[in-house]
Amino acid sequence: MKLMETITFKNGKIYLYLPNAKYKNKRCLGKISNRVLYQKKSKEKHLFRKTNSIGFNFDLINRGGAEFDLINVTLDFISLWCSRASILRYGTILNFSKTGLEKQVFLNLNFFKNSRIEALNEMEEIIKKNIFDIKPNIPKPENFQTNLFSEAC
Repeated sequence: MKLMETITFKNGKIYLYLPNAKYKNKRCLGKISNRVLYQKKSKEKHLFRKTNSIGFNFDLINRGGAEFDLINVTLDFISLWCSRASILRYGTILNFSKTGLEKQVFLNLNFFKNSRIEALNEMEEIIKKNIFDIKPNIPKPENFQTNLFSEAC
C-alpha cells in the first residue's frame, strides 16, 4: 500500500513528509509570515535545468490561498518574488513518483520578479483577468482544505 504525502504546519513553518521517498522523507518547505511563503533554494540543488525553473510542492501552491499569496525565494542569496497566481497560471506540473517525491509545479525564472510590489501587481492582473483556466493542466486555485495542514506533533 502506498502511503500519501503529508504537509504539516507548526510555528509558521511548513513540513512535508514523504513516506515513500528514497531521499529525505521529511523536509521543511519554508515558513509563512504576513501572507508570504519564504523559501531558501540553491541553483545547484533546486534549479531544473531543462526548463530553467524552480519547483514548488503542487498541493501547497494549489491549496495555499488561505495562508499565503506571495512567495519569496532566496536563490543563492538573491531575493526573487512571485505569486501563487503566477505559479498556477504559468507553471508546469511534473510528477516524480518513481523516486517517491511529490508532484511539483515549476516556474521558469523569467516569471520571477525583483520586488514584492511587482509580484503583487502581476497577481492582481491575473486575478482580474481570471486567466487561470487558460492552461488546462493547472486548476483554478482552491481555498485551503482543512485536511492539508494538520498540526505537527
